[in-house]
Amino acid sequence: MNSSIYSSIDTDVQKYKQNATNQGFIVNVINWSDTSVKNLKLNITYTYYSTSLSGVILIGQLPYAMGRYWDTPWGKAFDFPTDMYLMDLDGNWTDFDVNSVYNIDPVLGLEHTNGTGDWGPEIWLARIDPYSISASNIHLDSLKAFFKRTRELRNGTITRPHKAMLYIDDTWSHLDWESPFTAYTAAQRDTYRINSLTNSTNYMNNLTLDSYELVHLWVHSYTDKHEWGPGGSEGYTTFNDISTNNTVPLFYMMYACSIYNHTVADNIATHYLFTGGSTLTVVASARTGGVDLYKTFYDALNQGKTFGEGFYEWLQNSEIETLNKEPLYYGMTILGDPLATIHMT
Repeated sequence: MNSSIYSSIDTDVQKYKQNATNQGFIVNVINWSDTSVKNLKLNITYTYYSTSLSGVILIGQLPYAMGRYWDTPWGKAFDFPTDMYLMDLDGNWTDFDVNSVYNIDPVLGLEHTNGTGDWGPEIWLARIDPYSISASNIHLDSLKAFFKRTRELRNGTITRPHKAMLYIDDTWSHLDWESPFTAYTAAQRDTYRINSLTNSTNYMNNLTLDSYELVHLWVHSYTDKHEWGPGGSEGYTTFNDISTNNTVPLFYMMYACSIYNHTVADNIATHYLFTGGSTLTVVASARTGGVDLYKTFYDALNQGKTFGEGFYEWLQNSEIETLNKEPLYYGMTILGDPLATIHMT
């Protein structure tokens, strides 16, 4: 936890710790002030090898590493925060050009290799950080409200039908997304994939219905908004749309490019978590890509495992390397509560 907010939210964090302990986890709360991401990783790595660490939750503004990838359609490189740096504890990360950015794309040259282990992470990681929201007076209140929701989820005050919405915009509507969606039966999910009907208005209308526990979204996106239909012809959903509507789903799985680039003010993923209304957990990316090849993730959730456990197992999926999709996952992070489950109450 960032030391500057420690005293303000310690009571809330201690209650969260107690609930996590009740779930069977051993939790250590650390007051952290060092701004070096390398030192943070050293601490995480030491803890992993000395205590069998399974995951890390970063509360408030805490250090992050930057990655760089080549985007062929745009014909240029993009930088983004990469939490894979903090999750991959046995790989080699070498900043050969000494620019404080790790190249993670074959076009640019790889500055991350497997090292003594495999490509993927050893732990899961979540961030609970509202500080990229530009309304600076709401940050502590947003944290307190979030932790209140975590308690309400566990005591049964927040409940939703065990039902999911798959919302698939035009580019992906012809593909089969239902078969690997194993955490919900056909009767427990609604799928929206008709091109003329998937648009900004319909999407927001569905988010304000008390109908869904989880939403999995496929849509072209920028950091601050979703773009519906070819070139935005069916509207945009902006961070302001999320913050000014009472969105009801508890969990979001996002295939939506760059929406958690938290180096950018008012990225829409942070608004989903803190200003939307009821959200506990968002799985999203800081770069192009998002949650796909996800059967392993949903298998874990269906077994009652937490989002953190599902996230870790998902990124161990051998398909990622078989299909050479590793670069697409460097931007993935859990926002919010990684110890929540879809069977919490």
